[in-house]
Amino acid sequence: MSTKIEWTDETWNPVVGCTKVSPGCKNCYAERMAKRLKGMGLPQYQDVVDKDGWTGKIILAESQLEKPLHWREPRMVFVCSMGDLFHEDAPEEYIKQVFDVMGKSAPHTFQILTRRPARMLNILTKSAWWNNDTPRNIWLGVSVENQEAADERIPILLQIPAAVRFVSAEPMLGQMNLRQYLADQPPYSIFEGLPALDWVIAGGESGPGARPMRPYWVRNLRDQCQEAEVPLFMKEWGAWSECAQSQETGLKYQLGDSYETVLFMDDGRTVGYDHAHSRVCDLGYLAMSRVGKKRAGRLLDLDEHRRQVCKTAYKTGDLNQWIDEHAKTLISSVNRAAEEHGQDFAVTSVAARWSDALRARGLDGRVELAGGIRTDGGIK
Repeated sequence: MSTKIEWTDETWNPVVGCTKVSPGCKNCYAERMAKRLKGMGLPQYQDVVDKDGWTGKIILAESQLEKPLHWREPRMVFVCSMGDLFHEDAPEEYIKQVFDVMGKSAPHTFQILTRRPARMLNILTKSAWWNNDTPRNIWLGVSVENQEAADERIPILLQIPAAVRFVSAEPMLGQMNLRQYLADQPPYSIFEGLPALDWVIAGGESGPGARPMRPYWVRNLRDQCQEAEVPLFMKEWGAWSECAQSQETGLKYQLGDSYETVLFMDDGRTVGYDHAHSRVCDLGYLAMSRVGKKRAGRLLDLDEHRRQVCKTAYKTGDLNQWIDEHAKTLISSVNRAAEEHGQDFAVTSVAARWSDALRARGLDGRVELAGGIRTDGGIK
Protein backbone atom coordinates (compact mmCIF):
# COMPACT_ATOMS: atom_id res chain seq x y z
CA MET A 1 0.00 0.00 0.00
CA SER A 2 1.37 3.40 -0.92
CA THR A 3 1.92 5.66 2.07
CA LYS A 4 2.49 9.24 3.17
CA ILE A 5 5.03 8.10 5.77
CA GLU A 6 8.02 10.14 4.72
CA TRP A 7 10.84 7.72 5.55
CA THR A 8 9.52 4.81 3.50
CA ASP A 9 7.98 4.09 0.11
CA GLU A 10 5.42 1.41 0.83
CA THR A 11 3.64 -0.28 3.72
CA TRP A 12 3.01 -4.02 3.93
CA ASN A 13 0.71 -5.49 6.54
CA PRO A 14 0.81 -9.28 6.85
CA VAL A 15 -0.31 -8.74 10.48
CA VAL A 16 -2.95 -6.18 11.49
CA GLY A 17 -4.24 -5.24 14.93
CA CYS A 18 -2.40 -4.42 18.12
CA THR A 19 -2.57 -3.85 21.88
CA LYS A 20 -1.37 -0.69 23.60
CA VAL A 21 1.71 -1.27 25.75
CA SER A 22 3.11 2.16 26.70
CA PRO A 23 2.32 5.93 26.76
CA GLY A 24 3.38 6.34 23.13
CA CYS A 25 0.42 4.16 22.11
CA LYS A 26 -2.22 6.45 23.66
CA ASN A 27 -3.19 8.27 20.45
CA CYS A 28 -2.20 5.51 18.01
CA TYR A 29 -2.47 6.65 14.38
CA ALA A 30 -2.85 3.04 13.20
CA GLU A 31 -5.87 2.61 15.47
CA ARG A 32 -7.54 5.63 13.87
CA MET A 33 -6.68 4.38 10.39
CA ALA A 34 -7.99 0.90 11.22
CA LYS A 35 -11.39 2.38 12.14
CA ARG A 36 -11.48 4.11 8.78
CA LEU A 37 -10.49 0.97 6.88
CA LYS A 38 -13.09 -1.03 8.77
CA GLY A 39 -15.72 1.47 7.66
CA MET A 40 -14.54 1.00 4.07
CA GLY A 41 -15.33 -2.71 4.39
CA LEU A 42 -11.81 -4.20 4.36
CA PRO A 43 -12.27 -7.68 5.86
CA GLN A 44 -9.00 -7.88 7.82
CA TYR A 45 -10.00 -4.85 9.93
CA GLN A 46 -13.53 -5.90 10.95
CA ASP A 47 -12.54 -7.62 14.21
CA VAL A 48 -9.37 -5.79 15.26
CA VAL A 49 -10.99 -2.46 16.10
CA ASP A 50 -14.32 -1.13 17.41
CA LYS A 51 -15.64 2.31 18.39
CA ASP A 52 -13.37 2.32 21.45
CA GLY A 53 -10.19 1.37 19.57
CA TRP A 54 -8.14 -1.82 19.39
CA THR A 55 -10.08 -4.88 20.49
CA GLY A 56 -6.94 -6.85 21.37
CA LYS A 57 -7.40 -9.24 18.46
CA ILE A 58 -4.90 -9.53 15.63
CA ILE A 59 -5.44 -10.89 12.15
CA LEU A 60 -2.90 -12.82 10.08
CA ALA A 61 -3.55 -11.28 6.67
CA GLU A 62 -2.40 -14.24 4.64
CA SER A 63 -3.80 -12.69 1.47
CA GLN A 64 -1.09 -10.02 1.84
CA LEU A 65 1.76 -12.39 2.65
CA GLU A 66 3.29 -12.79 -0.83
CA LYS A 67 2.58 -9.28 -2.04
CA PRO A 68 6.25 -8.14 -2.09
CA LEU A 69 7.14 -11.00 -4.43
CA HIS A 70 5.11 -9.29 -7.16
CA TRP A 71 6.66 -5.83 -6.87
CA ARG A 72 9.09 -5.10 -9.68
CA GLU A 73 10.63 -1.77 -8.75
CA PRO A 74 12.94 -1.79 -5.67
CA ARG A 75 11.45 0.07 -2.73
CA MET A 76 11.68 0.73 1.00
CA VAL A 77 8.92 -1.17 2.79
CA PHE A 78 7.61 -0.47 6.29
CA VAL A 79 6.47 -3.82 7.68
CA CYS A 80 3.27 -3.95 9.78
CA SER A 81 2.45 -0.26 9.93
CA MET A 82 -1.02 -1.35 11.12
CA GLY A 83 0.17 -3.60 13.92
CA ASP A 84 3.27 -5.17 15.45
CA LEU A 85 4.86 -8.17 13.77
CA PHE A 86 6.13 -9.35 17.16
CA HIS A 87 2.80 -9.05 18.96
CA GLU A 88 2.50 -11.80 21.55
CA ASP A 89 -0.43 -13.38 19.67
CA ALA A 90 1.38 -13.61 16.32
CA PRO A 91 2.46 -17.26 15.90
CA GLU A 92 6.19 -17.77 15.61
CA GLU A 93 5.74 -19.97 12.54
CA TYR A 94 3.82 -17.22 10.78
CA ILE A 95 6.50 -14.67 11.66
CA LYS A 96 9.02 -17.02 10.05
CA GLN A 97 6.87 -17.07 6.89
CA VAL A 98 6.94 -13.26 6.81
CA PHE A 99 10.74 -13.33 7.07
CA ASP A 100 10.94 -15.97 4.34
CA VAL A 101 9.06 -13.66 1.99
CA MET A 102 11.36 -10.75 2.87
CA GLY A 103 14.40 -12.94 2.26
CA LYS A 104 13.09 -13.87 -1.18
CA SER A 105 12.41 -10.22 -2.02
CA ALA A 106 16.03 -9.09 -2.17
CA PRO A 107 15.48 -6.03 -4.41
CA HIS A 108 13.42 -4.44 -1.63
CA THR A 109 14.51 -3.16 1.79
CA PHE A 110 12.21 -4.00 4.69
CA GLN A 111 11.98 -1.76 7.76
CA ILE A 112 10.59 -3.41 10.90
CA LEU A 113 9.61 -1.39 13.96
CA THR A 114 8.39 -2.97 17.20
CA ARG A 115 7.58 -2.04 20.76
CA ARG A 116 8.19 -5.68 21.70
CA PRO A 117 11.94 -6.16 21.16
CA ALA A 118 12.18 -8.94 23.76
CA ARG A 119 10.06 -11.21 21.59
CA MET A 120 12.02 -10.19 18.50
CA LEU A 121 15.24 -11.10 20.31
CA ASN A 122 13.83 -14.42 21.47
CA ILE A 123 12.63 -15.46 18.03
CA LEU A 124 15.52 -14.24 15.89
CA THR A 125 18.52 -15.14 18.02
CA LYS A 126 17.42 -18.74 18.47
CA SER A 127 16.65 -19.16 14.77
CA ALA A 128 19.26 -20.67 12.50
CA TRP A 129 17.48 -19.10 9.52
CA TRP A 130 18.40 -15.68 10.91
CA ASN A 131 21.78 -16.19 12.60
CA ASN A 132 23.35 -18.29 9.85
CA ASP A 133 22.52 -15.87 7.07
CA THR A 134 21.49 -12.45 8.39
CA PRO A 135 19.61 -10.78 5.51
CA ARG A 136 21.07 -7.50 4.33
CA ASN A 137 17.72 -6.19 3.13
CA ILE A 138 15.99 -6.33 6.53
CA TRP A 139 16.39 -3.48 9.00
CA LEU A 140 15.35 -3.88 12.64
CA GLY A 141 14.17 -1.01 14.82
CA VAL A 142 12.30 -0.09 17.97
CA SER A 143 9.81 2.69 18.68
CA VAL A 144 10.55 4.73 21.81
CA GLU A 145 8.71 7.72 23.23
CA ASN A 146 10.74 8.70 26.29
CA GLN A 147 13.89 7.81 28.23
CA GLU A 148 12.25 4.91 30.04
CA ALA A 149 11.19 3.27 26.78
CA ALA A 150 14.61 3.93 25.23
CA ASP A 151 16.46 2.32 28.13
CA GLU A 152 14.14 -0.67 28.07
CA ARG A 153 14.02 -1.36 24.33
CA ILE A 154 17.24 -0.17 22.69
CA PRO A 155 19.64 -2.45 24.64
CA ILE A 156 17.52 -5.43 23.58
CA LEU A 157 17.59 -4.32 19.94
CA LEU A 158 21.38 -4.02 20.06
CA GLN A 159 21.70 -7.67 21.04
CA ILE A 160 20.28 -8.73 17.67
CA PRO A 161 22.50 -8.95 14.58
CA ALA A 162 21.10 -6.90 11.70
CA ALA A 163 22.34 -5.00 8.67
CA VAL A 164 20.79 -1.80 10.03
CA ARG A 165 19.46 -1.11 13.52
CA PHE A 166 17.42 2.03 14.03
CA VAL A 167 15.20 3.90 16.46
CA SER A 168 11.98 5.79 15.86
CA ALA A 169 11.50 8.44 18.56
CA GLU A 170 7.90 9.10 17.63
CA PRO A 171 5.78 10.34 19.20
CA MET A 172 8.54 12.01 21.18
CA LEU A 173 7.07 12.60 24.64
CA GLY A 174 10.17 13.45 26.64
CA GLN A 175 13.83 14.34 26.46
CA MET A 176 16.08 11.42 25.60
CA ASN A 177 19.77 10.83 26.13
CA LEU A 178 20.79 8.20 23.55
CA ARG A 179 24.53 8.90 23.64
CA GLN A 180 25.45 5.50 25.07
CA TYR A 181 23.51 3.80 22.26
CA LEU A 182 24.92 6.06 19.56
CA ALA A 183 28.51 5.69 20.80
CA ASP A 184 31.18 3.86 18.82
CA GLN A 185 32.60 2.36 22.02
CA PRO A 186 31.58 -0.69 24.10
CA PRO A 187 29.34 -1.87 25.67
CA TYR A 188 26.70 -1.20 23.01
CA SER A 189 29.03 -0.83 20.06
CA ILE A 190 30.83 -4.12 19.74
CA PHE A 191 33.83 -2.47 18.16
CA GLU A 192 35.36 0.95 17.94
CA GLY A 193 34.73 3.11 14.92
CA LEU A 194 31.05 2.62 14.07
CA PRO A 195 28.06 3.60 16.23
CA ALA A 196 25.78 0.94 17.67
CA LEU A 197 22.72 2.54 16.05
CA ASP A 198 22.64 3.35 12.35
CA TRP A 199 19.68 5.70 12.08
CA VAL A 200 17.32 7.78 14.24
CA ILE A 201 13.85 9.04 13.28
CA ALA A 202 12.24 11.82 15.32
CA GLY A 203 8.72 13.17 15.23
CA GLY A 204 5.92 14.78 17.17
CA GLU A 205 2.35 13.59 17.60
CA SER A 206 -0.52 14.60 15.36
CA GLY A 207 -4.24 13.96 15.33
CA PRO A 208 -6.85 14.22 18.10
CA GLY A 209 -5.37 14.59 21.57
CA ALA A 210 -1.85 15.17 20.23
CA ARG A 211 0.74 16.02 22.89
CA PRO A 212 3.36 18.72 22.13
CA MET A 213 6.95 17.77 21.35
CA ARG A 214 9.19 20.36 23.01
CA PRO A 215 11.69 21.93 20.59
CA TYR A 216 14.62 21.50 22.97
CA TRP A 217 13.96 17.73 23.13
CA VAL A 218 14.44 17.24 19.42
CA ARG A 219 17.27 19.78 19.16
CA ASN A 220 19.15 17.90 21.86
CA LEU A 221 18.58 14.61 20.03
CA ARG A 222 19.79 16.21 16.79
CA ASP A 223 22.98 17.35 18.53
CA GLN A 224 23.57 13.84 19.88
CA CYS A 225 23.20 12.36 16.40
CA GLN A 226 25.53 14.92 14.89
CA GLU A 227 28.18 14.21 17.53
CA ALA A 228 27.98 10.48 16.76
CA GLU A 229 27.71 11.04 12.97
CA VAL A 230 24.45 9.09 12.91
CA PRO A 231 21.83 10.31 10.42
CA LEU A 232 18.69 11.90 11.87
CA PHE A 233 15.40 11.93 9.99
CA MET A 234 13.12 14.70 11.26
CA LYS A 235 9.69 13.41 10.26
CA GLU A 236 7.36 16.10 11.58
CA TRP A 237 6.60 18.48 14.42
CA GLY A 238 3.16 16.96 14.76
CA ALA A 239 0.14 19.10 15.58
CA TRP A 240 2.07 21.65 17.66
CA SER A 241 4.45 24.41 16.66
CA GLU A 242 6.73 26.71 18.64
CA CYS A 243 5.30 30.22 18.62
CA ALA A 244 7.37 32.70 16.65
CA GLN A 245 8.84 35.70 18.45
CA SER A 246 6.81 38.79 17.66
CA GLN A 247 8.60 41.92 16.47
CA GLU A 248 5.85 44.08 18.02
CA THR A 249 6.39 42.79 21.55
CA GLY A 250 10.20 42.72 21.58
CA LEU A 251 11.45 40.16 24.10
CA LYS A 252 8.07 38.53 24.37
CA TYR A 253 6.18 35.84 22.51
CA GLN A 254 2.94 36.75 20.82
CA LEU A 255 0.52 33.82 20.98
CA GLY A 256 -1.86 34.70 18.26
CA ASP A 257 -5.11 33.97 16.51
CA SER A 258 -7.53 31.34 17.77
CA TYR A 259 -5.09 28.47 18.23
CA GLU A 260 -4.95 26.46 21.43
CA THR A 261 -1.74 27.43 23.20
CA VAL A 262 0.23 25.74 25.96
CA LEU A 263 3.01 27.33 28.00
CA PHE A 264 5.97 25.45 29.47
CA MET A 265 8.59 26.39 32.01
CA ASP A 266 12.23 25.88 31.01
CA ASP A 267 12.29 22.65 33.01
CA GLY A 268 9.34 21.29 31.04
CA ARG A 269 6.58 21.87 33.60
CA THR A 270 3.29 23.03 32.16
CA VAL A 271 2.33 26.59 33.14
CA GLY A 272 -1.16 26.51 31.70
CA TYR A 273 -3.34 26.32 28.62
CA ASP A 274 -4.78 29.26 26.76
CA HIS A 275 -7.72 29.11 24.37
CA ALA A 276 -8.07 32.88 24.09
CA HIS A 277 -7.55 34.81 20.88
CA SER A 278 -4.35 36.49 22.01
CA ARG A 279 -1.93 36.41 24.88
CA VAL A 280 1.57 37.68 25.62
CA CYS A 281 4.05 36.05 27.99
CA ASP A 282 7.63 36.73 29.01
CA LEU A 283 10.51 34.89 27.38
CA GLY A 284 11.02 32.69 30.44
CA TYR A 285 8.41 30.37 28.97
CA LEU A 286 8.30 28.15 25.94
CA ALA A 287 5.04 28.75 24.10
CA MET A 288 3.57 26.30 21.61
CA SER A 289 0.33 26.47 19.65
CA ARG A 290 -1.72 23.68 18.15
CA VAL A 291 -1.70 24.61 14.47
CA GLY A 292 -2.05 21.22 12.78
CA LYS A 293 0.50 18.91 11.16
CA LYS A 294 0.63 20.67 7.80
CA ARG A 295 1.20 24.15 9.21
CA ALA A 296 3.66 22.94 11.85
CA GLY A 297 5.78 21.38 9.09
CA ARG A 298 9.03 19.56 9.66
CA LEU A 299 11.81 22.16 9.59
CA LEU A 300 14.17 22.10 12.55
CA ASP A 301 16.10 25.38 12.68
CA LEU A 302 15.52 25.91 8.94
CA ASP A 303 16.89 22.46 8.08
CA GLU A 304 14.79 19.48 7.02
CA HIS A 305 17.21 17.04 8.72
CA ARG A 306 16.09 14.24 6.45
CA ARG A 307 19.19 12.09 6.63
CA GLN A 308 18.91 8.55 5.33
CA VAL A 309 21.17 5.64 6.12
CA CYS A 310 24.10 5.67 3.72
CA LYS A 311 24.55 2.80 1.31
CA THR A 312 27.64 1.39 2.91
CA ALA A 313 29.50 -1.79 2.18
CA TYR A 314 27.98 -3.88 4.91
CA LYS A 315 24.61 -3.71 3.15
CA THR A 316 25.97 -4.97 -0.14
CA GLY A 317 28.01 -7.71 1.46
CA ASP A 318 31.23 -6.57 -0.20
CA LEU A 319 33.70 -7.71 2.43
CA ASN A 320 36.68 -6.21 0.62
CA GLN A 321 35.03 -2.82 0.49
CA TRP A 322 33.92 -3.01 4.12
CA ILE A 323 37.46 -3.72 5.28
CA ASP A 324 38.87 -0.97 3.06
CA GLU A 325 36.39 1.58 4.37
CA HIS A 326 37.23 0.85 7.99
CA ALA A 327 40.90 -0.13 7.78
CA LYS A 328 42.09 3.12 9.35
CA THR A 329 39.75 2.69 12.29
CA LEU A 330 40.82 -0.92 12.74
CA ILE A 331 44.51 -0.04 12.70
CA SER A 332 43.89 2.82 15.14
CA SER A 333 42.10 0.40 17.48
CA VAL A 334 45.08 -1.96 17.41
CA ASN A 335 47.56 0.83 18.08
CA ARG A 336 45.63 2.15 21.06
CA ALA A 337 45.25 -1.33 22.55
CA ALA A 338 48.93 -2.06 21.96
CA GLU A 339 49.99 1.07 23.82
CA GLU A 340 47.88 0.11 26.82
CA HIS A 341 48.18 -3.68 26.94
CA GLY A 342 50.88 -4.81 24.54
CA GLN A 343 50.92 -5.93 20.94
CA ASP A 344 49.83 -9.55 21.44
CA PHE A 345 46.77 -8.56 23.46
CA ALA A 346 45.90 -5.86 20.93
CA VAL A 347 45.97 -8.18 17.94
CA THR A 348 43.90 -10.87 19.64
CA SER A 349 41.24 -8.70 21.30
CA VAL A 350 40.71 -6.22 18.47
CA ALA A 351 40.57 -8.95 15.84
CA ALA A 352 37.97 -10.82 17.87
CA ARG A 353 35.90 -7.67 18.34
CA TRP A 354 35.94 -6.85 14.65
CA SER A 355 35.06 -10.43 13.76
CA ASP A 356 31.98 -10.04 15.93
CA ALA A 357 31.26 -6.78 14.15
CA LEU A 358 31.30 -8.48 10.77
CA ARG A 359 28.81 -11.06 11.94
CA ALA A 360 26.58 -8.38 13.48
CA ARG A 361 26.51 -6.60 10.14
CA GLY A 362 25.54 -9.75 8.30
CA LEU A 363 28.98 -10.35 6.78
CA ASP A 364 30.58 -13.76 6.93
CA GLY A 365 34.20 -13.35 7.85
CA ARG A 366 36.86 -13.48 10.50
CA VAL A 367 39.36 -10.69 10.90
CA GLU A 368 42.97 -11.67 11.41
CA LEU A 369 45.80 -9.24 12.08
CA ALA A 370 49.20 -10.53 11.04
CA GLY A 371 51.34 -8.29 8.89
CA GLY A 372 48.20 -6.56 7.62
CA ILE A 373 44.45 -6.81 7.68
CA ARG A 374 43.12 -10.15 6.59
CA THR A 375 39.82 -12.00 6.64
CA ASP A 376 39.18 -15.69 6.36
CA GLY A 377 38.69 -15.08 2.65
CA GLY A 378 42.37 -14.25 2.33
CA ILE A 379 41.90 -10.54 1.66
CA LYS A 380 44.96 -8.44 2.44
